[in-house]
Amino acid sequence: MAVKELNSVANQKDGSPKAVNKKKKVKMKKVIPLILVLVVVLAAGTMFVSVIANSYKATLNKYFDSIEDVNGRKFSTIIHQFRKSSMEEYYDCTEDELIDEHEAVLQEKRDDLGCGDDVKIEYEISSEKRAEKEEVKKIETDLNKNLSYIGAEPVKITAALELTLHVTIDGEEDYKEIHNVNVKLIKENGKWKIYDCDI
Repeated sequence: MAVKELNSVANQKDGSPKAVNKKKKVKMKKVIPLILVLVVVLAAGTMFVSVIANSYKATLNKYFDSIEDVNGRKFSTIIHQFRKSSMEEYYDCTEDELIDEHEAVLQEKRDDLGCGDDVKIEYEISSEKRAEKEEVKKIETDLNKNLSYIGAEPVKITAALELTLHVTIDGEEDYKEIHNVNVKLIKENGKWKIYDCDI
């Protein structure tokens, strides 16, 4: 009796499998391609966000934001390794303790501009020049020589850019100035860093 009941659950009256199993297979055939498309879209989106987040414009934005907000932590993410390591060596402090020193530098930049504490900085790129391979190699060699001197790890430089910016600074009490600013950026260990800047 038990065998007969099992057969009746698994099979239709004529002995063939029930259609429910076919419907499940059809549904799975439709779902799998949708899942694959979703995975591809998410992967492409992640790559796009990663590229945008690591663009040199994102580095410029962080640089000017760090001046506006006197944000030493943000500033420390976009300065090149030799500057960071040499400051740690000079001040004999940890990276976290160095945040205060970065904030002192940023406050000094704002004081030099004379714009007050409430400041907004905007920029437009007026010219852009990508460095030749020889210049990139020279920057890498010079930085690694200096890093070696203070006992820090070497870096890999894969690109360098020279930009001219039109920078508009809006400050307190109707303060507004426009500066032509030269900026040099380097791609250090895969991330764009400020190498030198007039402001």
